[in-house]
Amino acid sequence: MISMPKALQMMDSEHQLKKRGNRINHLMLKDHEAIQKHDRQGLHQESPLPLLDLAGPLIRETRPRLPSTRLIFEIKRFSEISHVPPKCEILPLDRTDEIRGYIAVYLKRQFLTASNIPGPNGLYTKVFRKTYNLGTSSELYTYTSDLSTKGIDDDIESVHQTGMWIYYENKDYNKEFQGKIHYVHGIEYSTDFPTRFRNMASSVRFTGHRVVLNADTWNIYEGQYFTGRELFGTNDTATLGELDLQVSSIAVTGTSGWTVHTGQSFTGQGVCVYPATFHDRSPSGEQLDVGIYGIVTTLGLPEDSIRSIRKGCWSSKVATPSDLSYQHKDSNGGWGYVGL
Repeated sequence: MISMPKALQMMDSEHQLKKRGNRINHLMLKDHEAIQKHDRQGLHQESPLPLLDLAGPLIRETRPRLPSTRLIFEIKRFSEISHVPPKCEILPLDRTDEIRGYIAVYLKRQFLTASNIPGPNGLYTKVFRKTYNLGTSSELYTYTSDLSTKGIDDDIESVHQTGMWIYYENKDYNKEFQGKIHYVHGIEYSTDFPTRFRNMASSVRFTGHRVVLNADTWNIYEGQYFTGRELFGTNDTATLGELDLQVSSIAVTGTSGWTVHTGQSFTGQGVCVYPATFHDRSPSGEQLDVGIYGIVTTLGLPEDSIRSIRKGCWSSKVATPSDLSYQHKDSNGGWGYVGL
């Protein structure tokens, strides 16, 4: 399980929160009544009461005038973005602080004026229709397999983003058709796309954890250079499901190495991969470490041979990250491409 930072440590102590308990409870009661009213009107099918219990006080401390209906909407949207179920039915009680951390990060992105919400930057990209971050823009927080659904297909010339984002020439991450790939990584990083990739992106997705910037993660891809189907993980994985014997490229983030094995349950030949390609640092001290391996055979393994992944380095063989077309690097980010 990922160790989440204590997102509320900058807030008041438990004692101080208790002193304001009556006011918060009153506000929460209003929110519950609003939810029940929405349910009776059939405006949504699943009531996010447990998430509201966790997020309500936090939201109210930072946005005291936020209407109850907007609060309900934000919690529903947070649930969709974070994949935390609205009713939290599968979450053990000891994950309460973790979920609060997720919520804090989400709110930091949604309400930038709430500067007193601590926590790391979550992943996002703000794409612009002109260079120098000019023109109309759209914000993306999730994978988008078809940018035409956002009205920005073949219409991106610059970005401002946090995380490692991969922009593909074709829909569905170049799964059906080979095409150009432009990758950008960084923390609050702005850049223009290279001339040959402007107004060309048709799909986009990120590498790593969607909420925790530098979490220890792995992404494996069906196609070379991070194309096609993908599987993401944060823990040891003894089998790879639909990508068993189908892995052609790998990306890892965080501070830990990983060992990929040619046998299930961590058997067979093993090779260690590390997040050692990029090391981005923000002025405030946030960091992003990424390792990209665009072709599995450069690890010294046969194509389509990986069957399990284990955290840490359990092999004497260590792979060298891919030497992709790396074009520009700043202290807080950079970019490169494949096939331009």
